[in-house]
Amino acid sequence: MKPDVTMAQMRRLPVVLDPVTAGRLLGIGRTSVYRLLEAGEFPAPAFKVGRQWRIPTSGLCRLLGMDPALMHGDDPVRPSATDPQG
Repeated sequence: MKPDVTMAQMRRLPVVLDPVTAGRLLGIGRTSVYRLLEAGEFPAPAFKVGRQWRIPTSGLCRLLGMDPALMHGDDPVRPSATDPQG
């Protein structure tokens, strides 16, 4: 059995994943991933660029219950006290 993916490993992922990598993170095999994508039933947002499927890492993180902004160390945007619109 393979070890679970660590947060450090998640932080090193690119912004957009290929289907095989996304499937590995979800524990879904290659054939099943492509079947789900073609049926429009993949559990995370996905889109096609030409003939290639792409899965945004942020959508996969949300599916896994992770906040993508916190995962990458970004601070959520908050209006400041001096911001006239805030």
